[in-house]
Amino acid sequence: MSKTLIYITLFIFLSFNTIQAQNPAFPYGLSFKALFMDYQSQNGGSIAEFKSYHHGFEIGIQKRLKNNINLVVPIKAGVVTSHNKELESVHKSVYGIDAQVQYLFYKPETKMTPYVIAGLGVALEDEGTTNAQIPFGVGLYFQVKENAYINWQSEYRYSLEDDHNNLHHGLGFVYLFGNKDEVMMKEKEDNITLDD
Repeated sequence: MSKTLIYITLFIFLSFNTIQAQNPAFPYGLSFKALFMDYQSQNGGSIAEFKSYHHGFEIGIQKRLKNNINLVVPIKAGVVTSHNKELESVHKSVYGIDAQVQYLFYKPETKMTPYVIAGLGVALEDEGTTNAQIPFGVGLYFQVKENAYINWQSEYRYSLEDDHNNLHHGLGFVYLFGNKDEVMMKEKEDNITLDD
């Protein structure tokens, strides 16, 4: 395991165990997405070559830090087509883990919530190479129930290694959970204390 992957894992563990602020409704979430992964258009291919986009999947956990900020840790896997330095097509498996922060343009009265994301991640490719990546992008939550959302997200992933930049587009489902009543009661108590 590379040092970078160890540092990312440690950061994720500490983040989930030290952050105290929570969503007044549901503090946690699980996400499941189908991914459309484009490793070729940013490395010598064409963005219009849709047959070279390949499928992957993502499972993630999220924690609400504030009403409009989420910390999200997605784990990704897929098989992609890329190009080597000689512009020859290469087929490979890719696995990754990220720590992402979402900033939500949240309004309680609307069912659609757009957001932007940025973060840091590590990708492991099946030939044994590991590279750090910096994802940033946009997304949208569409509420279908009080604690359930359809979720779309597109991100550009800048790699710290040459010829590994890529695009990910995901469509899936987010389920929020946690002890809603307990969290809301704590917030009310905090507000009363501040008023005093």
